Amino acid sequence: MILSWVGWILVRQTSLGPSNKFYLRLLLFIVMAVVTSFDTARRHVSLLDNLPWTVLVVDEAHRLKNPKSRTTQTLASFYWEENHTIPGHVTELTPAPEPGSSATPQSLWAQPSASIARTGPIRIALTGTAIQNSYMELWTLLDWANPGSVGSEKQWKKMIAEPLAAGQARGCKEEERLRANRTAEILRDKLLPLYFLRRYASGYRCSIEDSG
Repeated sequence: MILSWVGWILVRQTSLGPSNKFYLRLLLFIVMAVVTSFDTARRHVSLLDNLPWTVLVVDEAHRLKNPKSRTTQTLASFYWEENHTIPGHVTELTPAPEPGSSATPQSLWAQPSASIARTGPIRIALTGTAIQNSYMELWTLLDWANPGSVGSEKQWKKMIAEPLAAGQARGCKEEERLRANRTAEILRDKLLPLYFLRRYASGYRCSIEDSG
């Protein structure tokens, strides 16, 4: 089931079927937002993945923590067709790389010299638990939202996940603890601010008080 909205008005409730793709493409010209579930997106990805979405927002995004799961792969498959006109505000946020320039950063900690070419909608992941069991889950979320921007899974494991895990293990060596601390500081101060917008409990309380 898909819910379609113009402003705050629900304009259409749609049950997806094989003949709905043309209707959905027309619907996107008039609606401001479309809301659906993980299960619907996964089951009907062939009807949804190359429609001209501008922004893809996933709530409870910790459900994407496994890069090999069908849900994660489905929500990573949304793309634009070659003739898709990229909205102006999207090109301003993520300019295309200059011809001949490399889109791969030289260091996991350094910002790339040129932006990675955007081939699909802006992705926003909403979650209260970016890490539940492993530091690799954080890579999965960052890579889903910003494909290729934080290095490969292998690079993340070697440079972040393994040093942090080793330095936090019981009986770790002093050098392992120090390396874990340095890694955590760089991750917190240099990398995550590029991709994270965090809501603190204090700000949430203020917003409730203000609304009252």
